[in-house]
Amino acid sequence: MANMKEAQLGIEQGKKEQLVQKLNSVYCEREALENLIRACQWNTQGSRSAEFTQILSAVSPDTQNTRQQGQQTVQPFTPSNEVAERISMMGARIPSTYHDLSEYSKIESPPQSTDVQKNADYLAKVCEQFSQTTRQAIQAAQQAHDEVTVQALAEQLHPAEQLATQLRRFQN
Repeated sequence: MANMKEAQLGIEQGKKEQLVQKLNSVYCEREALENLIRACQWNTQGSRSAEFTQILSAVSPDTQNTRQQGQQTVQPFTPSNEVAERISMMGARIPSTYHDLSEYSKIESPPQSTDVQKNADYLAKVCEQFSQTTRQAIQAAQQAHDEVTVQALAEQLHPAEQLATQLRRFQN
């Protein structure tokens, strides 16, 4: 017998379990990405560090930024609350420990560097990894016919792809 949340979502159990695993990965990688952005903002030094920090400030969810005319910026990340809400709606526990982050995330430990080019390269790779994980979750949500989750994930995907592109341009 299906519980109330299963009935409300209309997702069969097998697809729901697969989707929850994918959402856990997106959530944990998103949290890791946010922490890495903050760390790179604080730890990066060098001749182009101000420019690098400005790019990162544009996407930081805890920074209010306005677009300046003539300046290309990246859309800010939306809070990961919607992803957490989808996990909860499916009756699963929201990942909340460092163990969870390492269990569900494919993001590797950052280099211990203050070099702007190394940090830009690393963050671009992290954004690409997060984008790949998010696309896999979108595919699982589409297969489960869960359009609300598809939309929530798309809102996470676009800023990561934009940031990866900006960081690759910055390196050149």
